[in-house]
Amino acid sequence: MNENPPAAWPGLTPEQAAQGLAADGPNELPQPAPRTLGRIALEALREPMLQLLLASVAIYAALGDRHEAAMLLTFVAVSFAITLWQERRTERVLETLRELTSPRALVLRGLCATLLGLTARSAEQPPPGVSDKKQSQVLQNFEQLLEAHYLEHWSVADYARALAITPTHLSRIVRGVTGEPASSLIDARLLREARRNLAYTNLRVTSIAYRLGYADPAHFSRVFTKATGLSPRDFRKQLSTVPAAAAAAH
Repeated sequence: MNENPPAAWPGLTPEQAAQGLAADGPNELPQPAPRTLGRIALEALREPMLQLLLASVAIYAALGDRHEAAMLLTFVAVSFAITLWQERRTERVLETLRELTSPRALVLRGLCATLLGLTARSAEQPPPGVSDKKQSQVLQNFEQLLEAHYLEHWSVADYARALAITPTHLSRIVRGVTGEPASSLIDARLLREARRNLAYTNLRVTSIAYRLGYADPAHFSRVFTKATGLSPRDFRKQLSTVPAAAAAAH
């Protein structure tokens, strides 16, 4: 089966790009606002240890020990100044690191977006180099596995794993040849066996359900009714009335 070559990926239209920009924002890393000297000072003053030292200074001053209060206040002031200097220096180092890493992060983000786009395109396209003969061989192997394992209720993923291909690839090949997805062929094989048992055996519906691998006979009845429009009992009854009507006509 020859397939038409896939059309080139058109990309985003201006309207789609505008919608994406409005929903997700520009393609850039978030930049936190730098801390000012006043903000650093306010955060330092909120430290419990610094507040305890200031309270001690106030207690010494209230008790009249001005010398001890002055020494302790000098110690607090030096500690406060050192804290401001260290925090300000750390903030500058962080700003420098953000400036150095931002371009690289944007490039990596753009490359990831490109990779995702290429992956999506390849997923929509048929795998290259798959000939009609190979597709037919895959379908034939699938049908053989279906005959061997349909009573085990294998899923499409199970058959694809046995064929060493992906479920998407298997469904694409089956649909291209038969016009139906692989899951439909699996359901049809079970349904065909159910009809055969109802028509050519005297087994009860419950026994047929267990024979077909259904753990719940009620579930089998629902599946059969949905597929045929008749319950298993009505289907069997309809088959039994057809020969009787033909004999009465003669």
